[in-house]
Amino acid sequence: MRGWHLALAAALLPLVGAAGAVPVTSLAAAPAPIDPLVVTPPRGTRTSPVDPARLTAASEVAALLMPVGSLRQALQPNIDRMSGGARNAMLNTAMRDFVRYAAIKPSAQIRIDEATATKAMTAMDPAFGQRQAIITDMIATRIGAIIDAHDPLARASLGVALANRLSVADLTALLAFLRTPAGAAYLEAQPLIGRDPANVESSKVLMTRLDGVVPGAIKDIIAATADLPKVRRYVDLKEGEKAQVYKLIGATPASATSR
Repeated sequence: MRGWHLALAAALLPLVGAAGAVPVTSLAAAPAPIDPLVVTPPRGTRTSPVDPARLTAASEVAALLMPVGSLRQALQPNIDRMSGGARNAMLNTAMRDFVRYAAIKPSAQIRIDEATATKAMTAMDPAFGQRQAIITDMIATRIGAIIDAHDPLARASLGVALANRLSVADLTALLAFLRTPAGAAYLEAQPLIGRDPANVESSKVLMTRLDGVVPGAIKDIIAATADLPKVRRYVDLKEGEKAQVYKLIGATPASATSR
């Protein structure tokens, strides 16, 4: 989910405009109703109807494991990160546009922190902070509404998944445990376990390591692809090859760009 907020911000940037006017009314419209999901099960999985007794027991377990509102609670940190990421992306884009259009030498190295960048943008657009807050709040509200609407489906799907994998006896035993003091303690702690500092730190370590994969692999990638033919540009293609590309992408020579 890390890259989603950037795509979301990019989609919203045209709304900001060079003059800084945001058509708020277009953002304030209610989200469209969510269509029921049609899920095609993987090959080899059960497609016959689930035994009603198993589904009943599984649904009771699912209701305890995922009570109403728990999905929003579990995903709230992600909502906050996406909203914050969109806000930062808008700030970065605004600064890049300023550098591009202002009389600043391309070789100039501009390194400023977020607070300073925000002050600079506010100097040009006094409503910059308010505009950011409106957009990010609307993003968070809409994401939250989608998650809330998905909540019943997620709980029902969990019930079906449990019924597909566990017997009535297993589900009854699990249900009995969840209704004990130990089970109740687990259910109470469950939403917080994923956000426990130990798990959060572990996730940060993993993401840091993953972020280093591509930079660390560049030399090996260059070496591994050194014997491949040189990448061709449009101007290097023969007429027949150009026609093939046009056909594949649904373009015509008149609409294709030569470069």
